[in-house]
Amino acid sequence: SWTLSCELLFYLLFPALLLGVKRIAETRLWIWASAAVAGMVMHQLVTQYVIPGGRSADAPLSDLQFWFGYVFPPSRLFEFILGMLLARIVLAGRWPSFGVLPAALLTVVGYIAALYMPVVWGFNVTTVIPLGALICAVATTDVRGTSSFLRGRAMLWLGNVSFGFYLSQGVVVIYGSWLLRGDHDMFTAALIAVTLFVATLGTGALLFHFVERPIMRRFAYGQGIPRPDRRSMAQQDRAAP
Repeated sequence: SWTLSCELLFYLLFPALLLGVKRIAETRLWIWASAAVAGMVMHQLVTQYVIPGGRSADAPLSDLQFWFGYVFPPSRLFEFILGMLLARIVLAGRWPSFGVLPAALLTVVGYIAALYMPVVWGFNVTTVIPLGALICAVATTDVRGTSSFLRGRAMLWLGNVSFGFYLSQGVVVIYGSWLLRGDHDMFTAALIAVTLFVATLGTGALLFHFVERPIMRRFAYGQGIPRPDRRSMAQQDRAAP
């Protein structure tokens, strides 16, 4: 629910933010992107050293620190703006030749590093550059029409249902684990994990096909853009992103 609050704030501010981002000269996009990352670093410095909180090993952060550093919607605006800036960098052809595989490996390193960094740096700072690089590398291959396994029908379907998967994973895992609570051997635990994954994926698919897609058909087309019929929607699902 708190992430939806962040998204609600972002989308309300998006028109105003877009006006500012579009006015940035292409030669200065990287400067502004660096400033967005610096803003994230400054925010976490405030979280750790200014916001009152715990300092013990058992409670490295107080509830207030966690809320301010991770949950508070305005605190995540730096990431949203960075995404807009990176989109412009890719569209302007200013993303360097940094492939998907190196970016993916860098993302793995970022996630591992986040496990060993102080808690506030694991919120977003440790992974924002690797994830930004991965997103831009994949987007660049898409813009160039480069062949990629991500263009396959299975991956496109997974991309379509990913938001529903994300929305439902907390509910399925928390309540599913509660229903299946108890001591289990490794094989049973692995089977439970696979079952919860499949259940989450199925729930995400249901949300996409019966909630997201009907709403898109009803409200996302207009302003002179024709609303596609069922056949064209199916063709879009099969097409590359």
